[in-house]
Amino acid sequence: MAFKFFKNGSLRGEKGQVREDSTIAAYIRTALRFLQIVLGLTVITLYAPYLVRAHKQGKYQDSKWLYASITGGLSMGFAVLLWFLRGWLFFCLDILIWFQWLVLFGIFAKLYVPENPEGNKDIQKMKNAVWILLINNLLWLATAIWGGIKYFQVRKQPTPSVV
Repeated sequence: MAFKFFKNGSLRGEKGQVREDSTIAAYIRTALRFLQIVLGLTVITLYAPYLVRAHKQGKYQDSKWLYASITGGLSMGFAVLLWFLRGWLFFCLDILIWFQWLVLFGIFAKLYVPENPEGNKDIQKMKNAVWILLINNLLWLATAIWGGIKYFQVRKQPTPSVV
């Protein structure tokens, strides 16, 4: 009676299946998820040291850097989870994570894109990190669109008759 959300299982009453087990589309989807995991880890390694440094010095931990680290961790976790699940069924999670990356990109782009680093390595590092946020944003948007397309393709397939 339990739902089977894994790729090899099926949902009870599921209309149809889109097979992408060994197609080029599956390899592209796997590559996108792998990049999401790697870039999520990259964002954590870019922003978490500032949180650790502030904590060790007993200073205020900025919520922007905390939000960046949490978003990186959530995106890594969901990318791993969705790698093993039917990604098209959970495309709403892709949309949620995409929105988090969009907000994060907006916050840090406003802070650092117009800023002149003037030899400050930390500011230059954050300016470069903004573009990693943009790439993450685009990757999650791509998987959300892909999952949405697959979801609606499955919904349009005829339901097998049960006699």
